Amino acid sequence: MLFKKRDAPGSVKGAGLAKWYAGISDQDRVRVGRYADGISADSPVVFFAEAVEAAIKDGNWSFAVFLVEQAYAFGPDDPASFQLNEGLIEAYYHLERYEDALAACDANMALFPKVSKDPAAAGREYMFRNRQIDIRIGVYGEYDRCQALLEEFVGMGAMPADELPFRKNSLKIHRMQRVLDGVYSYTPVKESKE
Repeated sequence: MLFKKRDAPGSVKGAGLAKWYAGISDQDRVRVGRYADGISADSPVVFFAEAVEAAIKDGNWSFAVFLVEQAYAFGPDDPASFQLNEGLIEAYYHLERYEDALAACDANMALFPKVSKDPAAAGREYMFRNRQIDIRIGVYGEYDRCQALLEEFVGMGAMPADELPFRKNSLKIHRMQRVLDGVYSYTPVKESKE
């Protein structure tokens, strides 16, 4: 072996993850080491949540997915699951794993009523809301479904009611723009004279 196995970083040991760390690949150990400094060692789930956040900021989408998958083995509670899923949604979106992103959005929509009273969850930009609209409009063109979703977001408290008319109007404009783009990009096929 060319490289000596590294000891687990202090935050990994402090979070009780030394055994987990020893069981992951060398490449994943290097990645964990990249984010381990300055991460809370309060608990395994807090460690993973902060590491996912750091990986997202760094644009390391695949590693963020790996970390969330690992975190779920440690039994996160509802608020922690919600936070982990928010990172997972963003990572899946950038990896163009749209069906997986929508499944994570659905999971967070189900969790939202349980965590919405938590001050840490209040007033945030919710990925389950924003990325769901981005995917359903940008990838699938589900304008009617998104109109209904906006009302559902207001009803559940994930979006202020005063934003509803502006967001609905934005969807209408986007839909018209897409139609116009389709009309102007249409090129008739010339018939062959042969």
